[in-house]
Amino acid sequence: MTLAVERFGSSKPDRLEFVRVNYDRPTRKIARHAFCEQLRRILAEQFPDEIVESLTISAELEHSLSGNYVRGILRRGSTDWAVLGVADNESADTVENSLTFALLWLERARESSRRATIAGLRLILPKGGARVVAQRIGALRPQLAPELYERDPVREVLQRLDPRAAGNIDSWIVPQRETQSLLDRARSALDPIVALAPSAIRLHPSVASGAVWLRFRGLAIAKWDEGRVFFGTGEGCEELSATSGPALKKLLNDLETHRHPMASDTRHVLYRA
Repeated sequence: MTLAVERFGSSKPDRLEFVRVNYDRPTRKIARHAFCEQLRRILAEQFPDEIVESLTISAELEHSLSGNYVRGILRRGSTDWAVLGVADNESADTVENSLTFALLWLERARESSRRATIAGLRLILPKGGARVVAQRIGALRPQLAPELYERDPVREVLQRLDPRAAGNIDSWIVPQRETQSLLDRARSALDPIVALAPSAIRLHPSVASGAVWLRFRGLAIAKWDEGRVFFGTGEGCEELSATSGPALKKLLNDLETHRHPMASDTRHVLYRA
């Protein structure tokens, strides 16, 4: 802490510094300060026509501003942009809560700005961390919706995202030959099970996990994984063997009775699962 000390007869104030010795800053705090300086450089390169007016990682508890986030102002002429960034090593909760603190920072920036107009908010998140935040942005009024960016840690660039394009489903394309190869490997173990209820059981291969799921009218009841078959509903699963074969047949009989469009007991757990 540095104080300006005035003395009688002196034209300029002196400096009085209080220094804490033998103090090690926490590793996370050091990393956040390093990210603050890194973000300052990235913003200067990403927005060359704007000036990084301020950037800080310090908490401002009076206005509910957390020290988990870097916040600052970008200035271009008489227009300012409020900026809030999240470092890569922060927790998932910190990333998901960033929109709340970004809106708090936007309000604080508008209250304290006297020389310029706050045009809006730029929210900068780690790569791959924007999905939940993007969904929440969709619930805001268009006037409040921030510009959303993800930071590429390798190239150190910001990629702007369209929140409307962030869905809640991951999709990818798997070559048919890989799917067929997985089914061929599992076929000998699964065909006898499918034969017990061919009209109700469907195979669902998952190339990513290397497993094939069996679903009885939509309900997962068994899984083939590297030559082994496990069956059951919910958390209670057991491996298929000569001794557990009757239990599998009983499960299929129960499913045929209760998991059926014409079932009489529509409150049964297998019907509702």
